[in-house]
Amino acid sequence: MTLTEAGTGRSVRVSYLPTLQPEIGASEFMKKRRAGISPSDIPEAEQRELVDLIWEAPAESIMTIGEVTQHDRLDTGEVVAFALCDVCEELVAEPYLRVVNEAVMCKSCSGYDG
Repeated sequence: MTLTEAGTGRSVRVSYLPTLQPEIGASEFMKKRRAGISPSDIPEAEQRELVDLIWEAPAESIMTIGEVTQHDRLDTGEVVAFALCDVCEELVAEPYLRVVNEAVMCKSCSGYDG
């Protein structure tokens, strides 16, 4: 995913490695989010379980961080659906997935510029 500072357009690409994806997906928090329940309506203990899972993992086991660049911001609203890119295996937010020859890919791997 690319994180962009709204006022300046400064961006950094943060790629999540799928190491914890099975545990994240199976968490009570994510089950409720997929059911459309707002985060503020999910019990704090279930929120904490997910936060602790990620917080306690070594950074290099869950993400890579790229260089700071300039980027035009695309507002997709709230995103809770993700899939792994079939090529680079990064976790990709649904609005940024592309299908090429039946393979699900991130924009970078697909060669899609738009």
